[in-house]
Amino acid sequence: MFAWTYDLPLGAYAFGGTVREASEQRTQKIAVIVIGYVLEIFLVLGYARAGKKRMHPKFRLNRRRARRLLVHVAFGTMELTLGARALLVGGGARGTMRASAACVLVIALTAMLQIDASFGTPSIITPALHIINTAHIEKAFRVLIGAGALSSDSSGAVLENFIDQLVLAQGFVYSRMFIFAFTNVPGIKEHRYTTGATLALFLVIPAVYGPVGALIAIVIIAAYSNACGSEESGKERNFAAICGRVNSLVRLRIGKTPLRTAFDVLDKDGNGTLDGSELREQLFTWGVDARDIKELFERIDISNRGSLSFEEILNDTAGQAMLEYISVLLHDNESLDGAPHSSSRASKLA
Repeated sequence: MFAWTYDLPLGAYAFGGTVREASEQRTQKIAVIVIGYVLEIFLVLGYARAGKKRMHPKFRLNRRRARRLLVHVAFGTMELTLGARALLVGGGARGTMRASAACVLVIALTAMLQIDASFGTPSIITPALHIINTAHIEKAFRVLIGAGALSSDSSGAVLENFIDQLVLAQGFVYSRMFIFAFTNVPGIKEHRYTTGATLALFLVIPAVYGPVGALIAIVIIAAYSNACGSEESGKERNFAAICGRVNSLVRLRIGKTPLRTAFDVLDKDGNGTLDGSELREQLFTWGVDARDIKELFERIDISNRGSLSFEEILNDTAGQAMLEYISVLLHDNESLDGAPHSSSRASKLA
């Protein structure tokens, strides 16, 4: 498999290759796709078992973002379903390949609008996700253009681009699997979202674009981190982060419901209300952007006092979901030190 072809000139080897090498490369790509489909089944079953109530509250704070997420998931499912059918049918599936590639246009747009809210370290995960997204749509465009050509000579190129498209589409499921793999690893579990997305990137990009593609991705991530990095963008956005007061959890809970305890943890100055800075500090650690935080605050603040009472948050569906989620995190954590903690129950909610 890795043997050199000594009877070919170096230039011919570098730029031409052999039919056998191309076949082996395609086989490896198909293997990545098939394994991805198998993992996708387990991922879907896991989400189905968890149910909507287990969804992280940051995805329900804003109706617009929730709709985008649903559209993204729906078209992603369509792409993979049509992709599987096209691979099984074979050469006569140009229409199916084109339909699958068309789904990517919607997927790429909805992904682009949500990358800013991703868990992980923004300085690294933002460029990494944009690279996968851009590569995904580039291959989809090639499939759409090639599938519309009348020449039969384009069939091979269309199929290769379509396989590459499906490899890149599996980046999400591989990212989730890598995240789960590091859930209980000390020292890494706090950064598992960044680790998972980065490992997925360097699985699918070299598979499609080769070692040079991986090198370019590294350069882009390094350049972005140095040019746009800041103290905030260098912090890990963790689904289990709690920005609460350093206090005794037992003392906070005396005579209070779990939701009231969660509210009091966020109420850092202890005045019985949450101001904009207190709400922003918590939601920012989850990756919620400033516009969504402002919109949520204005929606809940029906009294226009510039602060939120416990009752106001409880009367809002998204606000109640936020408090419920924090109460689960508090139950699973032993102390409130303001740092991200890992929890068995909370890890099922992300």
